[in-house]
Amino acid sequence: MKKDVIYIDIEDDITSIIERVKGASAKIVALVPPKRIGVLQSAVNLKLLQKAAAGVGKRVVLITSDQSLAALAAGVKIPVAKNLQSRPEIAPIAALSIDDSDIINGEELPIGDLAKT
Repeated sequence: MKKDVIYIDIEDDITSIIERVKGASAKIVALVPPKRIGVLQSAVNLKLLQKAAAGVGKRVVLITSDQSLAALAAGVKIPVAKNLQSRPEIAPIAALSIDDSDIINGEELPIGDLAKT
């Protein structure tokens, strides 16, 4: 399947990235960010990017090996690939472990005037 590749510059802001995605000719747009790009380290910006792309019938794929960026992308269902030739997939989100000692039973806590009875 044909895809457009957009190389993101370190100075690009989210609006310029969105405009470049909207202007792409292919339905799949691969974004290649530089290392430690600040604009994509925001879940809000990734949501804006995903929504704008979906609004014009495009799918965004991030090309990165940055684990923190992959985790953020997974939160908004943006697929990630290690390189342009590898198959993109949504990174797994690590499950939280809950310790029973972390749970507070509210029935055992005194509250205000009721604590005196």
